[in-house]
Amino acid sequence: MYYIHNHVEGRAPTLADDDGLINVYGQLEYGFNGGWTLYSRLEETFDEGRNGYLARFPSFVKARALGGVRFDFFERNALTLEASYLDTEETGPFGRIVLQWSAVFP
Repeated sequence: MYYIHNHVEGRAPTLADDDGLINVYGQLEYGFNGGWTLYSRLEETFDEGRNGYLARFPSFVKARALGGVRFDFFERNALTLEASYLDTEETGPFGRIVLQWSAVFP
C-alpha cells in the first residue's frame, strides 16, 4: 500500500490542486513441482477521481484483477498465460488475455 500527496500548478478548475491518493496492491503466488506457478493480483486506487496529477494520465489503471499461470522451462525460459480485468478513466472497464514468452540469453 502506498499514499501519494501532490501539488499541481496550472490545473483545470474542477480538479484539486493539492490532493492525494491511496493505492493498495496484493499478490499471491503458488509454485508447483515441474516449473508451474499460479498467481493472482489485485490492485485498487482510492481518492483518484479529482486528483490533478492523475488527470494528466487518462490511461492510469484505477483497478486491476488478474490471474495467470507461468511455466518455467529449460534454464531461462518462461511461458505465461494471464487473464485480467482493468479499469481506466480513458477506456472504462475491459478485460484482456495475454500469452507471453520470456527468455534470457546468456
